[in-house]
Amino acid sequence: MSVLSDAFELYIWKHKQEGKALENIIEQISRECKMNVKFFLFFDIPDFLIKKTLPKKDLENAISLLNHAKEEYLKGKAEALKKPITEVKMTEDDLVPLDILSFVLQKRKERIDWEHNFLIDFLWECQGEINQKVKDLKVENDKIKKVIESNVSINFMNRNFIGRWEESFWL
Repeated sequence: MSVLSDAFELYIWKHKQEGKALENIIEQISRECKMNVKFFLFFDIPDFLIKKTLPKKDLENAISLLNHAKEEYLKGKAEALKKPITEVKMTEDDLVPLDILSFVLQKRKERIDWEHNFLIDFLWECQGEINQKVKDLKVENDKIKKVIESNVSINFMNRNFIGRWEESFWL
């Protein structure tokens, strides 16, 4: 299971690194783009992001997070104006609460933690099936154990992972 678990750990590590980069960007936006203690101007952020020399992936993640923040803000604005969200637009005069950025970032962190737990549970189930197969076949040879591990892992993934992944990660 080491190759499979290493791949999942790398996936989780990569997402946690992206989360840390987003936290850093949000902190910078909070410091440099805020109008006062609780608000910022959404239209100041593109200039801010252009001035920063961010790696492409971090920039894409920041834009994605900001789009989610914009959606959350527009939902609240539509609710306050009692209008459909399709009729509400972001203007240059809108002061966006900094709490929205924190809320969206927290949702992203929760999603990363959920994915991590999902993958850990998946690995435990797979390892249990491998252990059961090795026990049932009474295998002592390490090479044969590795073959069984590979075979059971592939079969387990084919049976379980694809459906769960699509259902859970909205592919």
